[in-house]
Amino acid sequence: MLGEIRYRLRALLRKDQLDRELEEELRYHLEREAEKIGGGSDEGDDGGRAARLRFGAVESVKEECREARGTAMIESIAADVRYGVRGLKKSPVFTLAAIASLGVGIGANTTVFSLLDRVVFRPLPVERPHELVILSLSQGGMTSGFTYPFYQEMQSRQTALNGVMASADYPVKNLIVRGGGEAEAATTRMVSGNYFELLGVRAARGRVIGQADDRAGAAGVAVISDRFWERRFQRNPDVLGAPLTLNQAQVTIVGVAPSEFFGEKPGSVPDVWVPLALQPRVMPSDLLSARFMTWLTLMGRLRPGVPADAAAASLTSMAAEIGSHTIQVKDAGPLTIGVESGARGLGDLRREFGKPLALLMAMAGLVLVIACFNLAMLLLARGGARVHELGVRLAFGAGRGRLVRQMLTESALLCAGGGAVGVMLAVWGGDALVGYAAGEREISLALALDFNMLAFTAAITIGATLMFGLVPALIASGGADPARSYSREGRTITGQRGLAGGAQTLMVMQIAVSLIVVCGAALLAGSLWRLRQQDFGIRPAGLTMVKIPMELTPAARKAQELVRGPVIERIRALPGVERAAVSCCGPFDDTAHTSKVVVEGASAGGPAPVFVVHVSDGYIETTGMSVLSGRAFTRQDRKEAPAVAMLSEYAAGQLFGGGPALGRRISFGDNFDPKNAMEVAGVLKDARFGGPRDDYRALVFVPIAQQPSPVTSISIRTAGGLDLNREIRGILRQTAPGLGIGEVTTYSKVIEKKLHNERLLSVVSAVFAFQVLALAGAGLFGLVWFSAASRERELGVRAALGARPAELTGLLLKRATGLLALGILIGAAGSMALTKVIRSFLFGVTGADPAAFVAATVVLSVVGLTAACVPAWRSARADPLKTLRAE
Repeated sequence: MLGEIRYRLRALLRKDQLDRELEEELRYHLEREAEKIGGGSDEGDDGGRAARLRFGAVESVKEECREARGTAMIESIAADVRYGVRGLKKSPVFTLAAIASLGVGIGANTTVFSLLDRVVFRPLPVERPHELVILSLSQGGMTSGFTYPFYQEMQSRQTALNGVMASADYPVKNLIVRGGGEAEAATTRMVSGNYFELLGVRAARGRVIGQADDRAGAAGVAVISDRFWERRFQRNPDVLGAPLTLNQAQVTIVGVAPSEFFGEKPGSVPDVWVPLALQPRVMPSDLLSARFMTWLTLMGRLRPGVPADAAAASLTSMAAEIGSHTIQVKDAGPLTIGVESGARGLGDLRREFGKPLALLMAMAGLVLVIACFNLAMLLLARGGARVHELGVRLAFGAGRGRLVRQMLTESALLCAGGGAVGVMLAVWGGDALVGYAAGEREISLALALDFNMLAFTAAITIGATLMFGLVPALIASGGADPARSYSREGRTITGQRGLAGGAQTLMVMQIAVSLIVVCGAALLAGSLWRLRQQDFGIRPAGLTMVKIPMELTPAARKAQELVRGPVIERIRALPGVERAAVSCCGPFDDTAHTSKVVVEGASAGGPAPVFVVHVSDGYIETTGMSVLSGRAFTRQDRKEAPAVAMLSEYAAGQLFGGGPALGRRISFGDNFDPKNAMEVAGVLKDARFGGPRDDYRALVFVPIAQQPSPVTSISIRTAGGLDLNREIRGILRQTAPGLGIGEVTTYSKVIEKKLHNERLLSVVSAVFAFQVLALAGAGLFGLVWFSAASRERELGVRAALGARPAELTGLLLKRATGLLALGILIGAAGSMALTKVIRSFLFGVTGADPAAFVAATVVLSVVGLTAACVPAWRSARADPLKTLRAE
């Protein structure tokens, strides 16, 4: 077998040498045969002639020997490739246009697939990811995390898994890091001592966190990510052993994680990993002994031969035994533990981006389909121009299968070029797509060139070859006739009705699919516009937001008092600042906390859940919220003054129905507390604090002077939208040194970041719509040119008989207009089906929105007719005398 493979490779790579050896061997046999017959060796004597007659046709023998090498098919394909390359070189404009069209279509699909692959399909970069499982705790239909006591008990008693690990980024996801540079908020993940061991991850430098590090009293250690090492320490090789302060806890860096490791949450790379035992040192409350705080995420590794359902049954049985003393069990039924595959990690990113990326993948697929339709029409026109060549090849003995293979080879060459361009576009445009998808978060999903990307590109390249190359090849080869190859008719595309009919069918399909894509883009753009233009209840113009990371330490509390006093006064004194205020929780902030409110004298209903926002005086005026009744907070609402509160319109309606709210008293808790009651001083117009798509929340505003709370946001209103980033940071560093400073941005940018999904869909779908419009225009241009070329004789005769150019232009546009109308009618039905699919992505737009459909139809019609007019106008003004002379 190996010898045969070597021989065939030699036959391919050293064909000329083998042919010379074959020539010498045949000459030797002829000479020996001539000697047997006539005793001579000269090929010119009778013996040599008789030897050649007995031996047979030498060239036929050579061909048989070459076929015996087993490389005839490969050589034939290589010949097709060389012929195809020469043919494509003769039509550089067609070749470049085809490669560019395919490159855009393939690149769009490859880019979206690569992101989808990393978010949805790809397993974690750890050892044996298929063995990992995610555990979930459920009771009465409600799912939650786990308490630390429950985890400890489970880890020591369970037998169904090869270990259980715990991790958490809640309730504190960002810890203030000091050491090695300026204080900053670092993404931190607390993990159990067996975290890295269970995942099978080793440190790139130093060591990972071990069991000994996750014990009470152990020295604080940390493992940092490769990205954090580069950003904060500039890849200093002496980073091991360097001290860090996380909030108030002192830790030592013991290792650097591998660059490819991001943890168990795809797309989210922590800056620092620390042991769970460090939790009481970085937060004021101890969650390690709390039975009420279900803050841990648990993952395990299945034992060989133990199925997931058996492991779930075993863990559920154990939960019934340990649940009562390790977790605050509600009287809502038994505890159950679910087990699902953890091969792809935690599904936060999949749940958020899975559907949007699937929609973009479908739209990218439609773009590629349209590109294939477009190229199929161009190949039909090109095939019509080659009927003479194809007929001659048939006359010389080529089979129709060989002609189809030759034309498919040319299509494959175009697709190969388009695939190469597509891969380059995917690698180049991947980061931009990730940036749009990330929004306000830092998502790490580098779209590097890898096997999955190349395999997908190869698959769609082959599919595209068959999609746009096979039908034109069959039609063109079927229309070639050896008998007509030397006639005038056989040298033109006149009368090729099969080609014209196929091109028109493809054009209708292309217009229909194009309308679906453009209509979808219009709907998504309209949805994004309505989300941006809605009334948020807050005036965005000139409003700057400063984030202050929450740090619950004694030093941070002192700094917070400075922020509420000297810092805010210095900011108010800056030139161009009209107002400034502080709050605990700002708009679209994740730090808002919920509570229950009871109305004094309420006779029906229990306490109502609300969101509590602690604000300073001037906050309502700074944010531009509207007071519907009553008053806003002032400097007189101090700690010693009567307690007051303000309600959002939604909260007032929830608490008091349609009755008056001003002057009524409320308190937090399950029962009304007269000592801590607050008087409703004002009612505000509803404002969106949760998110642009969220419903209005029941908001209760309280003065931060009366109910102190950490400051997490500073709101500043400036004249003319001044950029005060440097000035604000300077004031914070000077007045409250050591305080962590987060992002300084405008309220408008905060809204935009919250609209990252909608912006991703809208922008990318708009790019796709632009592409399909360009392809549709090119398709109609090519179709009208093809029609004009096939009717050249008719148009010349009509012009010679007195037809005006405008009449001839209308004649050519008549069919294009009909095809455009038919495609729009078919596309309208497809658009209705599409809008039902994307309805969940829309806001303020119905699935059958007439404005979007009309806009898409008008744009597509204008682009299509404009493109069709160009070749029609030029053909209608051609000199009829040239046509008559050719006759």
